[in-house]
Amino acid sequence: MSVRTTLCLLLCLATVALLAGCAATVVAPGAPVQPRPVYLLDHGRHTSLVLVDASGRPVRIAYGEWRWYVEGETGAVRAFGALFRPTPAALGRHMLRRHDTARFQDEVGSRIRVIVPLQAEAAAVDRLLQDIDRLFEARADTRRYSAALELEFVVHPEPYTLGNNSNHKVAEWLRELGFEVRGSPMLGRWRVREPQAHSDRTGSEIRLPPSAPHGMRHANRTEAPARPPAGMPLPHRTPQSSARPGSTAAARWPIMRTGIVATGRPCAGFPLSSS
Repeated sequence: MSVRTTLCLLLCLATVALLAGCAATVVAPGAPVQPRPVYLLDHGRHTSLVLVDASGRPVRIAYGEWRWYVEGETGAVRAFGALFRPTPAALGRHMLRRHDTARFQDEVGSRIRVIVPLQAEAAAVDRLLQDIDRLFEARADTRRYSAALELEFVVHPEPYTLGNNSNHKVAEWLRELGFEVRGSPMLGRWRVREPQAHSDRTGSEIRLPPSAPHGMRHANRTEAPARPPAGMPLPHRTPQSSARPGSTAAARWPIMRTGIVATGRPCAGFPLSSS
């Protein structure tokens, strides 16, 4: 390996380390005229979206590295190669059977850590779903199905890189839905705020309960098992209850039900401007 290549890799690693504590901030667009549910699924270092179509059926969409997602070529060496040079990307889609957040995990091959409910304008959701449909139609000859991830894939026209991973693509989709995304989504850490967050007032944060399943990230600290790099899918895991011992609350995966959600923190020294 040349000195120049080594220096480039070290710079990339330093950048990742610098961003390790950062979160992307999602600002809701305000009250939609015709609201349609949208769900941000936090899988850890990887994120996907669930959109609800005009018939009320939820559709999960995801983006990732083709060989990792579709070919099943995982591991540290493969991850390193996928992150630091452009590789073929996969666009995933799956129609869920029921619009029931408590049952999402049953049909999602990647472990769900947090479900963040949002609302977008119905017309924007329909446009994004139509764009996804067109990509699937245009690349029908590349279709592959992953039973492990419960997603149908086609090759995405944009290559997968560290600067264009699953979290960047989710941020792009959110912008298409009318949301503002500030900061870097690279490592899949998100904060969601109401529209008044445009002011200097931060508002309160929601903290996950102390009894949350192992691997869930609290607002001020991380308790996570070994996991793949940013943007790579996490393995399937059987849901656990996040309710306190003795509680009668029915909880499978934590669902945030208000507008301000903390699953990370903004970068110290980084402005929260649109990026």
